[in-house]
Amino acid sequence: MLSEEGYRQLRRHGHAHTAAACAPAAAGDVRFLDAGLAAAVDDEDADRCRALFAAPWADLPVLLDREVTATVAHVELRIPPDLRALRGHFPMLPVVPGAVHLAWVMHFARADLGVGGALAGMDQVKFRRIVQPGHRLILSITLQPRRDGLAFRLGTRDELFSSGRLFLGGGGA
Repeated sequence: MLSEEGYRQLRRHGHAHTAAACAPAAAGDVRFLDAGLAAAVDDEDADRCRALFAAPWADLPVLLDREVTATVAHVELRIPPDLRALRGHFPMLPVVPGAVHLAWVMHFARADLGVGGALAGMDQVKFRRIVQPGHRLILSITLQPRRDGLAFRLGTRDELFSSGRLFLGGGGA
């Protein structure tokens, strides 16, 4: 489990460097887990601990909070250090690819707003800041039924990381 300083090192130098600093003899075997799992790790329960480290890497950010109406979803997220999209992207500077931002928008639009259909197009999609492990972000999604799509914003209260509009085909908004 990483401290805030550990997350800073991970964001600046990547997994291999941070792992070597934590456990030089076993750097290749080090896996960082999200701090939200700390309660599940018990020194006396080695099987549970091994299971956590053996579990598949996460595809989604950690959901911290959600607020949903009929047309708007706000989900507060934390980027876990073991997010699958970070593996190899990039070894010295872990960054969540922009395509993954869009996959998250579609995932939460389906889960929270009942959106159907497939992504059919995009407009004004901008990736302004890189998303890295440990970042706490708010994803806001607004249905735009007249346009068969949705608008999204991913960021903090003060900073925009990505935004745009997505158009849906085959049973959209």
